[in-house]
Amino acid sequence: MTVVFVFGDIGSGKTEFCADLAELGARVISSDSLVAELYSNDIAMLNEIEELFGRNLRQPDGTADKKLIAELVFKDSLLREKLEAVIHPRVARLLQRELSQSSASVVIYEASALKQTSDTSLADVLVEVVADESLRRQRLADRGMNLSDIDARIRSQSDDLTRMDRRDVVVSNDEGPEELKREAQRLFSVWSAPHD
Repeated sequence: MTVVFVFGDIGSGKTEFCADLAELGARVISSDSLVAELYSNDIAMLNEIEELFGRNLRQPDGTADKKLIAELVFKDSLLREKLEAVIHPRVARLLQRELSQSSASVVIYEASALKQTSDTSLADVLVEVVADESLRRQRLADRGMNLSDIDARIRSQSDDLTRMDRRDVVVSNDEGPEELKREAQRLFSVWSAPHD
């Protein structure tokens, strides 16, 4: 099994790249889905986050108000780091569970963010998907995100000094979906080849 961590700035196209790999037969695990599972099932974690934020972060039905949490942390990098310190170890445990249950030859972990503090010991390959900022902004606008949200999210990533400086492969997504798909095919053939 080859375990590939895929990361990249918001709007870079990492989700599309992972979808292309899934079409080729890779098993894709999304960090966002693991976090969603935690928000749904880990009451202790939500209590810990509310203590950290000093306020109620639940919707009327008792579930986590993820939109409110996102709004708060993208305006405060220190608060975001504290939140990640609560969530990341739990996500790592869920990822280990998913990997132990998978029989796929290539497993892709789509990471919403990778930092120098992140545990990448499970990865055989680290891949960063990159794209020009103007393209990323346009993609986010096309998704319906407003300009102030786009600015806040891009600024929060560009101001983050703890981001990964190690990557094994850089995938450029400036040329469009067909070129991205071709690169996914090329890399998948390498990763799925039998190992000695």
